[in-house]
Amino acid sequence: MFRNWRECLLATVHQFLYAIRRIPRKTVLLVEPQPWHGEILPGFAKYFTDLGYSVDVVVRYANYADNPFCRFDSKPNLFVFTLWGMKRLLSSSCLQKYEYVLLTSDLMYLAEYSHWARFVYLLPEVPQGRLGGSFVEHDVQLCLKRHPKILNDIGNCKRYFSQVFALTAVETVNHKVQMLNPHYFGEVSKRKELNPGKRIFVSIGRISRKTRSYDSLWGSLRELSRKCDCEVWIIGTVEERELLCDLPDCVRLLGRLSFSEMYSRLECADFLLPLLSPNVEAHRHYLHGCTSGSRQLSLGFCLPMVIQKDFADVYGFDSTNAVVYEDDADLGAAMQLAITMPPDEYADLCKSLDVMRQRVYDESLCNLKMRLEVRRC
Repeated sequence: MFRNWRECLLATVHQFLYAIRRIPRKTVLLVEPQPWHGEILPGFAKYFTDLGYSVDVVVRYANYADNPFCRFDSKPNLFVFTLWGMKRLLSSSCLQKYEYVLLTSDLMYLAEYSHWARFVYLLPEVPQGRLGGSFVEHDVQLCLKRHPKILNDIGNCKRYFSQVFALTAVETVNHKVQMLNPHYFGEVSKRKELNPGKRIFVSIGRISRKTRSYDSLWGSLRELSRKCDCEVWIIGTVEERELLCDLPDCVRLLGRLSFSEMYSRLECADFLLPLLSPNVEAHRHYLHGCTSGSRQLSLGFCLPMVIQKDFADVYGFDSTNAVVYEDDADLGAAMQLAITMPPDEYADLCKSLDVMRQRVYDESLCNLKMRLEVRRC
């Protein structure tokens, strides 16, 4: 393991420059310019390997250190670049050694400038291999809002919608953005039956009102813990410490975990709590073009969610594969329903969720395959 990011950067860039001379013909390049989103990389790599491609991955050091491919037996080649190193790489002729290039995030936050920007605006064009290239938009509506010139110019508009993917299919301004959903995390144990003891719920995300309705959860748990035996694991960085005052006894704060530790916790849990509310302004973008990471985790681990109905509808969940509730006030009742659920009903829930997982996978793979075949023709 490298001692610091500089040592890692120098070593892997050197490895890349050596490897670029001997790239097998059917190889694709994945590039993640954000220092987060590492959990999506295994899923994207899976689609290409299932189509018969070898995969190289370029990331920032933060993603490399988190080891997103920890559950892979045969890991892809992983190279560390700075943001500006990526810009130079993706503007070079090296890309023509690759069959295809996928930019796994586009809209990004440049913290040093306190500014949102499209990564492709730092480049001459969307990175292209021999068969072309695409990018993944994590929040389609936000991108179009912040960059209206995409829609104001016919050429820009046509180019944008011919190259973009989204984590969930999005209908916008007379265009449909196709889904490419990365819910594969490597070899993981999928849920099939309930824990024999207390029910375990898990929620993953920054501890902030902007990301999760923790106030609603604490209130529900104080009432619920008097009647039922359960435990709630909260995984994530604390941003609003006032949310941690007077926590219910059944809550376990696990902090920020590595991917390996997080996956192990998910394998042990019974239900996933997205804790999204349509009544919270900061959550509403998850209803309009942005996909919560909880969707991918639920599919990848076949871990049923306890989810509010508006978000369930957008992401394709219903009462056959999730515990769905109407209003924030119903969260406690929904969790109680999950706690008292009979084992055979839970098994049916997981089975239906696995069917949905396969459907999402097949549609995503088909979308990617069609994109590749169009360029091949």
